Amino acid sequence: MRSAHPANDGSSSRRRPLRRLSRRGLAALTGLAIPFAGLVGLAAPSQAADAPSASYTRTQDWGTGFQARWTVQNTGDAPISDWTLEWEFPSGTEVTLPWEAEVSNDGNHWTARSRPWNGTLAPGASTTFGFNGTGDGAPT
Repeated sequence: MRSAHPANDGSSSRRRPLRRLSRRGLAALTGLAIPFAGLVGLAAPSQAADAPSASYTRTQDWGTGFQARWTVQNTGDAPISDWTLEWEFPSGTEVTLPWEAEVSNDGNHWTARSRPWNGTLAPGASTTFGFNGTGDGAPT
């Protein structure tokens, strides 16, 4: 599924709920691709709970590159820690300078991991990380 970027400033914002939780002492986000917000979720294996969410915003666009921000929010009832967010960028779109998360990739598949100072989120809390990038694609 594709969506046009707003014509005026190139910025966009999407929010999608995380779809799955998994906990092994410390909760960790696990990946699944969702159009325009490749989000991953947290869960307790045998309990239903509100899922965390993540949203992507392209904050600046200068033609050959851009600046973007992800916000990870704990919408559940229990603290989470050591979160991981995964998404896909189309070919030609890359992260070049991340901050507030450890970002890596395998081809077009990107993974962001929390840092020691922003990995634990109380219920209702959120954290953000950002990056500069090249290309013009949106995450899926």
